[in-house]
Amino acid sequence: GTTLPRGLTVVIVPVTAARDPRYWERPEDFYPDHFDADKIARRDPYSYVPFSAGPRNCIGI
Repeated sequence: GTTLPRGLTVVIVPVTAARDPRYWERPEDFYPDHFDADKIARRDPYSYVPFSAGPRNCIGI
């Protein structure tokens, strides 16, 4: 892990994971097959986080 200094602003840019070729076939293309049930089951759960991720994810945030 890494210790971050107090007061540091951390910005998370989800689009970088959403276009990572380690997780996505044809990451730069609109490719609806990315969301086939079989692919979703095999994909890293944090590779697509449009509304957050984890136990407290909420579209209403």
